[in-house]
Amino acid sequence: MDTLRELGTFVGIPQGSAYRRSVFETALRLTGDLVSLLDERERISMRIMSVALEKLPPVTLDAVLVSPNTGMEPFVLRIDVQPTGTAILETFVDFKEANGTLNSTEMKGDGGSFSVTIPSGKWAVSVRCSGIGHTGFVKLERSFLVDVAPESLRKEEPPEVASPPPAQPLAPVTCTVTLDGIRPGSGGIEGIVVAGHGFLGEESVEVTQDATQKTLSRADKSGSFSIPLSLLRAHPPAQHTFQARGLTSARVSNAAGYTV
Repeated sequence: MDTLRELGTFVGIPQGSAYRRSVFETALRLTGDLVSLLDERERISMRIMSVALEKLPPVTLDAVLVSPNTGMEPFVLRIDVQPTGTAILETFVDFKEANGTLNSTEMKGDGGSFSVTIPSGKWAVSVRCSGIGHTGFVKLERSFLVDVAPESLRKEEPPEVASPPPAQPLAPVTCTVTLDGIRPGSGGIEGIVVAGHGFLGEESVEVTQDATQKTLSRADKSGSFSIPLSLLRAHPPAQHTFQARGLTSARVSNAAGYTV
């Protein structure tokens, strides 16, 4: 850079002295103010300043949309902004709804996290930064689109329906044959009691003897039944088999044997 004009253009200072200073002040002193990295010697010599400016690190801009790009009110827009470089001049976050007003917020320092609650609409979001690097004045921008639906579209969650309690395991269906202690019989007759459990309360129960003879009984409320029967005593003793079946539940018991 051989002239003050070239120096001013390099650091992005408009000519015509927008700051109402002389061209020298605009180019040299303001450059020193903009680039705080320069020491006192570099601030007063255009040649030394030119060499120092060309050694500045590049200006970069990292901007990440942390919040999702779609959502529903209330919606919090979150952006992580990280401009890098030793001469960052300014960093702004702009967000504008379609056909709406532009909202702009300047971020101080070296960037960081930016958050704001925005209403429903389609939003154009951009992060802008400007700075001076080894190639001169630089403007960088990152853009995002965010779509926020109104809260009125939120669907009400259906009420939770309590799960029914797990079904209790059915009691085992049993059938037993024992000597009737009250009416044991006499002579050639022996009194027995056929009993069972595990049927429906108060259902009819069919008791089968030796797969042919059938007798009806009724279970009580707990699903149990008991019925007295008589058997002929035989010589030699004979084996008899009894089985019970619920006429409503169709539940069938084990086969119970009795020898008389």
